[in-house]
Amino acid sequence: MADESVCEATGKPRWLSYLENNLLDDVDVDNDQRAILAVFRVMLEAPAGDASAVASTSQKIVQYYHGEFLGNSEQVQSWTDRGVMVYINEVAGLALELAAEVLFPGPEHDKLARFFIAIRDAGPQAFGIKEQDPSFELYDTAVGTAVEEYWNRCQVPNRETDADFKTRCEESISIAALFAKFLEADMLTPRIIQFAAILLGEALGTAGDKGWKPTTQLGKWCQVAIAMPYILISGEAVAHQVRSPAAKPLVYPCGREDWKAWIAAFQRLAETLPEEAEWGLKEDAKKACEKMQVLLPESAIE
Repeated sequence: MADESVCEATGKPRWLSYLENNLLDDVDVDNDQRAILAVFRVMLEAPAGDASAVASTSQKIVQYYHGEFLGNSEQVQSWTDRGVMVYINEVAGLALELAAEVLFPGPEHDKLARFFIAIRDAGPQAFGIKEQDPSFELYDTAVGTAVEEYWNRCQVPNRETDADFKTRCEESISIAALFAKFLEADMLTPRIIQFAAILLGEALGTAGDKGWKPTTQLGKWCQVAIAMPYILISGEAVAHQVRSPAAKPLVYPCGREDWKAWIAAFQRLAETLPEEAEWGLKEDAKKACEKMQVLLPESAIE
């Protein structure tokens, strides 16, 4: 069986081939972006057990901001009036480009998730933002704002009959799992948080006519695999939305009846999915059903 984390054409990890052949070959990628990508490359190439790789990367990203980035007179003139948020958005965008090319689960995926959390935890002071600066209060949601536009990649790709459809599904699954890790770490904006309910409702058939419905078997499996991390990774955060509804009504609320319907849907999947279903869906559906009943025992199936 082919190693799906390796690019067949180059024999290199898929993310590395993408970095070299798509990002670095792009003439529109500027010197700052190339420097940031070089830092990410070192982190992703570090051994899986290297506990210092993520911390070192976040430190280098902060140092680059204070050094070369602000040392560029043109950048200082055109960027500093908008604060450090623009820089964080740039860093987040490049990290997400790479995240789509690493397999989930896997050590590279875990490193990228922990990097985002490390940058959030570094706090505004690390970037020289003072308490009286308006950006200080915005910092906690800076990463969440930066990644919001990538949510569309958490959906089943179109053109389901294309030869590379499975690969593109895996890219969407990887991004969805990253968002689930962000949700677990309490680093998403309120607008993004409700998207978990959207993905679960659409994948499990409880959203009615809302959303796009895949037409192929692989597409339907992909849709479930994209939603699965929101229970297996960030189920506690989603359950919290059910226990403590937002004071401001959400466009896509997540209530107890939704939770019960999702449990029943996962149970049906665990019973009916074939063993050969991609991405370990049959076993994961069973795990999701069991976890949801533990998180909200009052919703358990009798």
